[in-house]
Amino acid sequence: MYYDGTKVTDIATAKGDSEFVDAVISADGSGVAYSLWNADTGETSVYLFSGKEAEKIAKDAEVTAISPNGKTVCYKKYSKDGDTYSNNYRGCFYTGGAEYVIGNFCTPFAVADGAKYVYFYREATDDSSVMYVQKKDNEDTRQKILSSDEGYNSLALNRDCTQLIYSVENRGTYLVKDGAEPQKLTSKECFPITPDNCTYAYNDKTYSAAGSNGIVTAGVKDFASDKLLWMTTQGGYVTGIFKITEDGTEAVITGSELYRVILANDFHTVYYATDAKLWSIDTDAADPEPVKLLDISEVYNWEISADSGTVYYVDQFYDFYAKKGSAKAVKIIEGNDDAAHSIRCFRGNLYLIYEGELYTSDGGKAVKIKEAGNELTDMYVYDSSLLIQNKSGDYITSVDGKKFNKLQVSSD
Repeated sequence: MYYDGTKVTDIATAKGDSEFVDAVISADGSGVAYSLWNADTGETSVYLFSGKEAEKIAKDAEVTAISPNGKTVCYKKYSKDGDTYSNNYRGCFYTGGAEYVIGNFCTPFAVADGAKYVYFYREATDDSSVMYVQKKDNEDTRQKILSSDEGYNSLALNRDCTQLIYSVENRGTYLVKDGAEPQKLTSKECFPITPDNCTYAYNDKTYSAAGSNGIVTAGVKDFASDKLLWMTTQGGYVTGIFKITEDGTEAVITGSELYRVILANDFHTVYYATDAKLWSIDTDAADPEPVKLLDISEVYNWEISADSGTVYYVDQFYDFYAKKGSAKAVKIIEGNDDAAHSIRCFRGNLYLIYEGELYTSDGGKAVKIKEAGNELTDMYVYDSSLLIQNKSGDYITSVDGKKFNKLQVSSD
């Protein structure tokens, strides 16, 4: 299904137990590409939905990626051996109403608008693979990025997929910009820090070729920006926050275990937790010094509104508080340990589900939002939308935190 802000539209429905739908969604939400596979016939085709109706763009194919604007689609196109698919395939993409071929045994995993840049793996007979980028279908522009025996610890694309960064163990962090040769940024293994709700989990359709480390799309324009902050990780924890400069790397914070690292929308204030304390630091300051915001050793749950710098938390007695800067904490609602709750920050305010109902606070007493209904169970923040689910499986959405629309999706 597709929701455009006013109505829900059916895109595709799998029929019975023998048909399956597998989809990728564009970063701007305007396009959905999907494979429709029929287990009885063994046939699969790729479709593109652009807000009005679905268009079949390839047969005998499986979708792997979609461009940020939702108009260019990548897929693997299989050859047939009689009535069944063989193990042979070609990497292809569809844009401007036409199909283009990348090459045999090529699996595209990301693509810029109009296929300005196509990122893909080319597999060899020994199960090894090499990652490349090229401009549209021009093989002469093909640039090697790295091979599977080199591996990578992290990989991210920027907002419009014109840049890619990756880190390799014991080698450092590299930038691929505008399809050019990889440029070494630092000998440290880094990953960019972006503002909260600014990074999209990449819908990985490349299977084993992409490895197990995952790919994300970060909502930043330029990885080489001197305002962008980077972090190093080890054992699942952030171990350092850095700036990358012309002279190398400049450490801002280092430690054995930093977690819940959040970058404010100003791109220079960082919040993080360590040693049972919550801290903030202004990385733009001439001599950055951490500021303790909260002791969290007796805090049950907490969130930070990166827009307003307000810390919202639940204490050991399950009461909800708001604390901004050095001001005294304000109790926003009294709770109890029997009531399930969920807290999220959105548009500078806190939204919390308490006893199945939605409340909001701007740092003062929480106010109930009756319009959201009751029997609420889960709550999510995606970029510019607040999404709430109720016990029946329906969704309630809001783009401003004030007006709410119910999407009834639980019925047949």
